[in-house]
Parts: sequence; C-alpha cells; structure tokens
Amino acid sequence: MPTVTRIERGESFSERAIPSDATLSFLVTNAYDPQEAIAAVKTSPEMGPVGTPHPNDPTQRLTSVQYDVTERIGAGNDRGWIVFVRFSVDSSGANFQPVPDTEPTYVTAEYSTLERVIKAPYYFKRPIAYPSGGSITQGFEWDLGTQEFTVSGLMLRVVVNVISSGYNLGAFIFSQDQTNKIHRLPNGNPSDKAWQYLGAQSSQIAADVWSVTHEWWSDPGNDAPPKPTELQTPDDIVTAPERLPFEDYTNYVVPVQNPSSGGVLYVPTIDVYEPFVEEANGWSNLPGFPIQRLTAP
Repeated sequence: MPTVTRIERGESFSERAIPSDATLSFLVTNAYDPQEAIAAVKTSPEMGPVGTPHPNDPTQRLTSVQYDVTERIGAGNDRGWIVFVRFSVDSSGANFQPVPDTEPTYVTAEYSTLERVIKAPYYFKRPIAYPSGGSITQGFEWDLGTQEFTVSGLMLRVVVNVISSGYNLGAFIFSQDQTNKIHRLPNGNPSDKAWQYLGAQSSQIAADVWSVTHEWWSDPGNDAPPKPTELQTPDDIVTAPERLPFEDYTNYVVPVQNPSSGGVLYVPTIDVYEPFVEEANGWSNLPGFPIQRLTAP
C-alpha cells in the first residue's frame, strides 16, 4: 500500500521538488507507477479538499489542483515517486463555487437528531401465598418490569467522494471494523465528545469515483428513570440508575444469606455496563478520510 509523506522546505530533495507558496510536494513510496502515486496523494489526509485555505498561505483558497510526477527515486520494492501538486488560488473567494457532488473532491456534512428507545428494567414486589406448616403464608416475590422512553441525540452524516481504482471499496469499508465503535472526533465537531460510528454506505458515481456516506450519533445518556406510577407500593420497587452515554442496563437477582432467620433473601440489582468498544481514533483511517477533510485548516 503506498505511503505518502509531505516534503517540507529545506529537506534534501531536488530543487524542483521543494514546495513553494503555490505548490506542495509529496514523497510516495510503495507505489508501482505514477498513476498509483497520484491516486495515493489525492486520497491522502495531507491533501485538503478544494475550497479549503491554501496550506502555505491561509489567506488564499484552493480552487483547482493539478498533479504531476516530477521524478522517480529508487528501484524494485524501494521504488518511490515525487508527486508535485500545483494550485490555482483565489484570495478573495468571491467567485468560489461549491464543488459539484460528482467531483472527486466533494465533501459535505449535515447534523440532525436521532431518537432511540431505551428500555430500563425495574423490579417490584408481587404478593404470593404459599403453604407453610399446614397453613397458608402470605409473602412476596420479585417480579421484573420494563420502562420504555426515548432519548434524542445528535447525528452527524458526512458524504465524501473517494477515488477508488483497482480495489474493492466495500471490502475495504468492512475491513476497517469500526461499525458501532465509539470515536472521539477532533476539532470542528463537539470536542472531547463520544460518537458512535454507525457505519458507511457507498455507491459508484463515475468510473473511478465512489460516494461514501459515513454516519455517527451522540448518545446524551439519561437520568435515573422515575418509579412507575401505576404500581401501588412504590417503596417496594427497585428502579434503574442514571445511564451515561452509550451504556446499557443489566439486571439480576442475588441470593443473600439472611442472618436473622438463617434463610435466604433475594436482592434484585439493576446496573449499567458498556456494551461498545471505544477506539478513540478509529475515524482516522475511514475511506475518504471524512473527518480530516472536514476539519482541514
């Protein structure tokens, strides 16, 4: 797989490869030919999309990009290429037009709300009668009920176009193994906030261009649910605790020895647990690098 490294000024490369105020240069290794090297640079997080400030001059905005391979270095498995990137810039931005959604550089994001149903268990005492010593004894047992309510979280959907030539994009998405994992997205989105990656969908829109939709949602959590009002004995109810974002409820009954009678008490417990794995930077290698392209400086 090609590796892309941005060449900085002052590095030991030929004079032509050194970047200027209107150019960038990249060293691409493990690329078989110039076309593969250019494709690697186009999808690299080192490259901001058209419409972002110029990386060497933030007062100017990128309006078009031209790629050229200036020279080859090494041979065999050590073969590498210097990819030289020229920019057209428009400092005013007055004539800037949004990138069409069929262009390889297209990226957009939208926020919406997503409601999810939370099921919170609770235990309550249910009266029972059972025979004991030739008579009927009144007692109780713990029964299990469920409360349902909705929480409303923020949903982030990022659509990004990806140049995909010669590999299976669907298999690549699947291979990332990020669906349902918890990410922490960087600046440009709510900082230090957990987002659950819901997955991606892709569709081909040109010969070598795919549109990929990535989705995340943020769970706000919820306070401890109130005791169910329909029950007549609220003091004999065990309800669920507060639930933090992306936690879920679990319930169980624990037998405890009763020292006063030598018998056994059954104590119901409702707790929370974390069913999802957190991979804070799991967003960093998704197809099309959607978050990097949104937050490019």
